[in-house]
Amino acid sequence: MHKNDQSRNVALVPQSIHEIERFTDDVCDNLYINDTYYGNILMSLTTMFELCLTTSEEKSVNISYNTDYQVVTIVFKPLPSQLSSLFSEKIVLSDDELSTKAFLIKNLTDKVKLSDQSISLQFDIRAMHNKVYRERMDKLQSYLSQHELKKVKRKND
Repeated sequence: MHKNDQSRNVALVPQSIHEIERFTDDVCDNLYINDTYYGNILMSLTTMFELCLTTSEEKSVNISYNTDYQVVTIVFKPLPSQLSSLFSEKIVLSDDELSTKAFLIKNLTDKVKLSDQSISLQFDIRAMHNKVYRERMDKLQSYLSQHELKKVKRKND
């Protein structure tokens, strides 16, 4: 099992987008997240980073993740006050760039939670792990049933 609850500080400069991409790669590799979820997570995190880049007065943002292997929660802190008010209202697709990015994040995540100091983006990975479990169980049952047939044939010969 891989280390959970990882975090890193990322400088709020445009070049740091590569840090966000590496962070996403690490999370998805550690949790065996497939390409579909990877795309949603990467797009959400890079968009959230862009929002922090344009609205934050801080020099860096801390990004962390934790999981119970049902849900992955990725936290950005500190949360710029402008984003706090943006995400606390109903987000409607509009010509405003901030609203458009917030709308994208809301639609790519399963849940967005605000606290005084942070924003949490949650992704439900339960279905993905259930699918992997079912596939592995089917393969095991197939193997065991073939092995049983071979045993029976030997006894009857």
